[in-house]
Amino acid sequence: MFCQIHWFRRLADFLCRGFPRAVRSMGPHLLLAAVTLLCGVLGGYLLVRGNPDMFSLLVPGDLAGGRGPGSTREELIEQELFAPWPGFVHTFVVFANSLFRHNTMVGILCFGLGFALGIPTLILLLYNGLTLGAFLALHTKFELGVAFLGWLSIHGVTEILAILLCAAAGLVVAEKIVFPGRLSRLDNLALHGRKAASAAAGAVLLFF
Repeated sequence: MFCQIHWFRRLADFLCRGFPRAVRSMGPHLLLAAVTLLCGVLGGYLLVRGNPDMFSLLVPGDLAGGRGPGSTREELIEQELFAPWPGFVHTFVVFANSLFRHNTMVGILCFGLGFALGIPTLILLLYNGLTLGAFLALHTKFELGVAFLGWLSIHGVTEILAILLCAAAGLVVAEKIVFPGRLSRLDNLALHGRKAASAAAGAVLLFF
């Protein structure tokens, strides 16, 4: 019983103090991650608005879910934005599990690839931004941009933030490898890597 109470206290301390402290310590890295993602969104939007066929090149088939340049306004409304309630099992078991696994994998990759000087982290953010921008362009074509952003915000607010936090943590690791300062690279990673890992761990909770 005592161990359980101690564990809950440590978790509460992490959520109330450790996680916010870790996030605040990597403000510039979080800004860089957000700008990179937004550049991808803008690029994907402009590419698909200029050439709708680019949608199929930017969005994998399994992620498109049948949506594409040939979709009609009615299909986007009835099958996605205002689709009927699919039931508890599909929503909170099948879809939620798939979404959690996919987004957690992206987040962990963004963090882990920071060890490769952060370049793959930025590329992954840019690619995800391109995908998001492509979807936005597809919907704004039918004047459904606001509805799409509203649909996305239901689960996208925490998930996109979590991906950005993981990416920022990866960029912290990359910075300490490239610019170790007076300390050795291993000592620098030991000093700053714990905060970066704390931010990534908190981001996984956001995914959940």
